[in-house]
Amino acid sequence: MRRVAASTGAWVWCILLFGLGLTIMISSLQIGFGRFTKPGPGLFPFICGLILAVQSIVLCLAGDAGSVKNDETLRHPGAAPKFLALMAVLVLWILAMPLFGWVALTFLATLAIAKIMAAEGWVKPLILAAVNCGFSYLLFGYLLAIDLPTGFWG
Repeated sequence: MRRVAASTGAWVWCILLFGLGLTIMISSLQIGFGRFTKPGPGLFPFICGLILAVQSIVLCLAGDAGSVKNDETLRHPGAAPKFLALMAVLVLWILAMPLFGWVALTFLATLAIAKIMAAEGWVKPLILAAVNCGFSYLLFGYLLAIDLPTGFWG
């Protein structure tokens, strides 16, 4: 596994990501955190900005900025069609959500992504899709009480 040395562009990218993380954090401070019992709208963006800033620092300090295995780039044969197929699944998942509902489409999208990523057989992808769909429905639909799209089912 040969590593490509970090370039100046990779360092610039790290700095830009760090700046973006700081900008998100500062903007979310202006919105407000709320209280622990009733979180405000600025809490989630602040956490996301903090994660982005910390990850960019770790990436720069670890010396791995811009270093990837040669066979993990889009120039690798078969990588671009796989990437385009994944993007198509995600776009279709978003566009078809109002029509077919969240549960059915999340199951089908997870199954499609697992098969695109070359999961073995059909049993493992079906189990993965069912567990992902069930867990995320439990989390978002039940525990967080978010109204998920039902589509024509209900």
